[in-house]
Amino acid sequence: MALETLPSAFDRALSGEDAIELAKENEYAAILMDINMPRMNGFECVEKIRNLPFHRLTPIIFITAAGNQEGYIRQGYEVGAIDYLSKPFDEDILLSKLNILLALFNERKSTEEALAQVRFLQRQHEQLLNFTAEGIIGLDVENVITFVNTAACTLLTAKRNDIVGQSIKDFIDPLSNNNDWMASEFVQTFKENQCNQDDNSLFWRNKQAQFPVQYTQSSIIEDDERKGGVIIFQDISERKEIESQLVNLAKFDQLTGLSNRTLYWEFLEKLTANCQRIGDNLCVMFLDLDHFKDINDTLGHDAGDLLLVQASERLKDVLRNADLIARLGGDEFAVVLQQMTSINDAANVAQKIIDVFSQPFYLFGKDAYIGTSIGIASFPEHGTDAITLTKAADTAMYHAKKSGRNNFKFFDNDMHMRIQSHIEVTNELRLAIKGCDILPYYQPIIHIAENRISGFEALARWNHKDKGMISPGVFIPIAEEAGLIEDLGQFMLLKAGQQANQWFTGNYSDARNNLTIAINVAAKQIKQKNFSEQILTLLTENKIAVNHIKLELTESALMDDPMDVIRQLNDLRKAGITIAIDDFGTGYSSLSYLKKFPIDYLKIDQSFIRDIGEDTNDEAIIRAIIQMAHSLGQKVIAEGVETQQLDFLASSGCDYAQGFLFSKPVPWGEAEKFLPVR
Repeated sequence: MALETLPSAFDRALSGEDAIELAKENEYAAILMDINMPRMNGFECVEKIRNLPFHRLTPIIFITAAGNQEGYIRQGYEVGAIDYLSKPFDEDILLSKLNILLALFNERKSTEEALAQVRFLQRQHEQLLNFTAEGIIGLDVENVITFVNTAACTLLTAKRNDIVGQSIKDFIDPLSNNNDWMASEFVQTFKENQCNQDDNSLFWRNKQAQFPVQYTQSSIIEDDERKGGVIIFQDISERKEIESQLVNLAKFDQLTGLSNRTLYWEFLEKLTANCQRIGDNLCVMFLDLDHFKDINDTLGHDAGDLLLVQASERLKDVLRNADLIARLGGDEFAVVLQQMTSINDAANVAQKIIDVFSQPFYLFGKDAYIGTSIGIASFPEHGTDAITLTKAADTAMYHAKKSGRNNFKFFDNDMHMRIQSHIEVTNELRLAIKGCDILPYYQPIIHIAENRISGFEALARWNHKDKGMISPGVFIPIAEEAGLIEDLGQFMLLKAGQQANQWFTGNYSDARNNLTIAINVAAKQIKQKNFSEQILTLLTENKIAVNHIKLELTESALMDDPMDVIRQLNDLRKAGITIAIDDFGTGYSSLSYLKKFPIDYLKIDQSFIRDIGEDTNDEAIIRAIIQMAHSLGQKVIAEGVETQQLDFLASSGCDYAQGFLFSKPVPWGEAEKFLPVR
């Protein structure tokens, strides 16, 4: 039989009923049908086969020797046949037609299988996308949404059908006009076939409420042409809340709610620059509460805190909203007065403050009496920048104290002479750095859980040839003001690095080989565009082992140019240097950047450690910092540990501690006693 030459199997049916049963169970590339059959003719059989799911479009060819061919042909086409062959017929023609139909059938099956695989992979990918926590949105070339995953629907609080088909504008900037939207950075990024990341943006839910997001937009490019785009985003409301809390911690005094030292300096620096530009005036007042220590000693620290709160409220009552009031620490306050008509305005304000502070303070059922000493410096007579004005007001305040307390004094020429003495100290410090009169002292850092030394912090001490040891609290600020802090930092890095080589390298036990010496890096050093190169050059030229060096930087120093700092810190870490943030909690750093900084350690400032056991707020902050640091893969060092604080730190998971509990900073000869045996 001619059909046996075809590259395919075939079934034979002796009746229409048999053909229908076979068609129910099998899918065929083609069906050859006679018209005249017992009990059911071919036309009826084809009509029934056409109703079967597999065979709505199966090619059917009538082969018959019946008469009335023109009528049969028309009826055959009406019921769904595609061809009509009259017996006798040319077998080669039939085989050619069937070969074509087989090829089409096989091609269709291959296409269906490929489509099924594509659909399977698509469903699989969609399931994966739907299980991610981040929202994912697909866009076409017109920025119309074509896909959203489950997380995106949840974050946008809308159903998938209500999102797909909408313009992405409805969820990013629904209130803008079309011209502004087309000119926006978001649209331009896609127009230029680029990608972009925004760590601090806002999306809209149902055009009714905004929420903060971090998102990435990526163009989909094929053959150098954009075919669409993808947006991946996440809700950062919780992160923004934490950042807000950190801002509050960093810039506002937690006890009184007043501005703190950080905000005071920021405000005064901007204000003095503005006054120089427009020729305006201002005054700075420094206030110190008289006999405050007596309140703490007799009534306790809680009474002292209550007094500070009441004092803050009295200052607010006397001063205008435009005036800045700051608590600088302890019982010291600063006031910045703007837009005064004359210097007498400052004198009048100072007297009002003295008068209200002369009234009794009510502390836990008892009246307490204190006074206040006030120093006043005016712009531009006593200084044209924040540092000079602050020093002048501070000096005037101490003069008021020496003059009998509970009064105010303006900065005068005698005080100016004392500032000249300050300049002399600056010159002596410059010579001391060159002459190696600055000495590194070493304070041990202890691994809390293992009760072993993990390294030291190198701290600068000045051995003055006439005055003896001078406190770093005196000469470090002078070094910063005089532009000597970079030289001092380089000097300390060199000396401490040489000491690290002597102590830790060579044929020592592993206990020594893993120790480090920490050196503070000043903010001015970090602002230099090549500070990492300078540090690595100094260490390389002096053959200092970088793996024993730890650099400590402050939060505020990191945030001046964070992207450049991240780049340079990565260079230092690649070389083997470890990085720590010093005095953490006293400055301000965005969490979106903090997680990007290559940081190994966070050092909790001693101002938090000091009140462990007395201040539950400080304890909560300490636990939060430790948990946050560990979640970022960082270790935590507590500084200023003195007494019972160690138990709390250990139970809170703090990794390291340093402070007088273990040792004050000591010369290298005494510090050697803490080293493990060789």
